[in-house]
This record gives sequence, structure tokens and C-alpha cells, in this order.
Amino acid sequence: MTKRLILCLCLWLLTALAAAAETIRIGTEPAFPPYIQLDAQGEITGFDRQMTDELCRRAGLYCVWIATTFDNLLPGVLSGRFDLAISGLGNSPERRRIVDFTRVYLPSSEPSAYAGHLNAPPPDRALIGVQAGTIHESHVLEMGRRFRAYPSAKEALDAVVAGQIDLVFGSSSFFTDVLPREFPSLRILQFEPVGVEGAAIALAKGRPDLRELLNTEIAAMLEDGTIQALARFWFTPRSDT
Repeated sequence: MTKRLILCLCLWLLTALAAAAETIRIGTEPAFPPYIQLDAQGEITGFDRQMTDELCRRAGLYCVWIATTFDNLLPGVLSGRFDLAISGLGNSPERRRIVDFTRVYLPSSEPSAYAGHLNAPPPDRALIGVQAGTIHESHVLEMGRRFRAYPSAKEALDAVVAGQIDLVFGSSSFFTDVLPREFPSLRILQFEPVGVEGAAIALAKGRPDLRELLNTEIAAMLEDGTIQALARFWFTPRSDT
């Protein structure tokens, strides 16, 4: 058998396997490191990408990643554009009213935080930036604090640097990853918990079979330590990022 024929057979087999597996469209905003981000080649990477690719492999699903903006994630699930939404999404009561979630794959071990310059006023006297549509926007609204919503957390951080706002409220793991590399003049100033159980995968209500399949594989990956190993890699500061 020639090498050309072997290559053709392999390509045919891969195509056949992909066709046989259920295709799952995953919506994500690749701007939330270390959960999800773009690498130097513009490919989606990060903790969520590696964890979910392994989850799809174990579940026998053919998963396709689709980059979008954060405010399109849950509407995309509701409209059927996406089967799943994954972007370090917090499993909050407000979100559970409109979509279903899998079990939590990464508990909230670190609270949310405020970032800004060292001389910034405290949150109750500050103008705060948040990413629109996030649990952080809901939190500052509930707390009655003055805020401005931005399309992304990085745009809010840019606004702090430009002197347009005083603080940004967001994920402490995101700040730990991004501030030293892209915003060295800013610091995490204060932690504040937000009421979420942890990161989970969003899917439309009325898909119990898919939800149960994902829950089964997430449980297995937690049991054998796969998720914990990936978390140690992605959430430990490294010199190559």
C-alpha cells in the first residue's frame, strides 16, 4: 500500500468519524485569559479550550469553536446559534433563569476584585468600569455604585489608564494574568466576592440528554484529576505568557 493511499484512507476515516459524531457549536469570547484567549497565531487557546476539547473527545462530540463577543454568548444559546457557551461563565441565579448550566467544572476559589491606580478612591466613591452583561455589572448595579459598562474588560482598563474612570471591577484571575503584561501601572486594590458557584457551561433549556452527557464527563475529569492539572497549568503564572 502506497503512502498516498494510506494518507487518503486516513483522511477519509477522520472525515467519517467527524460526520458520525454529533456536531456541537461552541460560542466563546476569546478575550478572558487564562480561561480563554487567542495565541500568537490567532488560534483560540486557554484553560477552557483545552478542558472542553478533552471533554468533547471523551463524550464523542465533534466540537466547533466560534468566536463572538461576550454579550452574544447567552443570546446565541437561546437562538440556537450555539449549542454551548463557554468563557469562564459564572453559574449565577440570574443566568439560570434563562439558560441551563452543566455542573461547575471550576469552583470560584478567588473573589472578584477592583483594579486601578494605587491612589484610586474606594469603590463607594469611585466611578467603576465593568464589562457589559457580566456578573460584575449586575453586582455593582445591585450595590448602587456608579459605573460605566464597556464591551470588554480590557477597554475598561484602558479607560482607567486614560483617566476616564477610577476602577475596574472584574475577575481577579483575569487581572492577575493581564495587568503585569498589558497594564503595569495598575494594581489589584481590593477583593469583593460575587455570588456565583463557579465556572460552568451554558446550554439551552430543554436539552437534558446533552446536559447529562457533559455532566458525566465533567465528573469523570474531576475524579481523575484532568481538570485540576489543567487549572494548575493555566492559573499558575508562567514566564512564557
